[in-house]
Amino acid sequence: MGRQSKRVDTTGAVWFVPRSFDNRRDPHPFRALLLPMSAAEYQVAAAVVVRDMSRLSGDDSESAMAERIGKTLSDAVIRRKIIGFEGYTQLLSDGTVFTPTNGAEVLDAIYAAGGEELALRDELAAALQDSALLSEGLEKKSATPSGISALPARPSASGGVPSAAGSTPKTREAPTLSS
Repeated sequence: MGRQSKRVDTTGAVWFVPRSFDNRRDPHPFRALLLPMSAAEYQVAAAVVVRDMSRLSGDDSESAMAERIGKTLSDAVIRRKIIGFEGYTQLLSDGTVFTPTNGAEVLDAIYAAGGEELALRDELAAALQDSALLSEGLEKKSATPSGISALPARPSASGGVPSAAGSTPKTREAPTLSS
């Protein structure tokens, strides 16, 4: 047999509706499917980033290094723990529309657009960090942080990320990329 891989367990994944751009007031907001991480997972990720970044320290001041470590950790967590994204599109300079479907793609879209879109990156990172910090206590009591709701269903047999029943998300168009 060729290669066999393990599917990511999406048990416990939650939909997060960001506040950025008055998104929560929109009747069809864009949203991210977050795979919560435990505080222990977050600490391991932080240790790996700190180790890797300290090798590249160069002449950075402590505060500059701390900022780079924080950004790198946030990006790594977003890329790994956002397993679905709905209702967000980006108009590319050639006129095509890009629709990110996971953390890596949405992060790439945010960085390509820059400007005010960076606020969305910060909010997604904060939501993932909160889920990491709260997962061992708050979620067991079935309380959920503002903007986070339980996942409506498991992924389909095709491996796709499910949509909320009956919703057709409106797309948020990110700023157009210019050449």
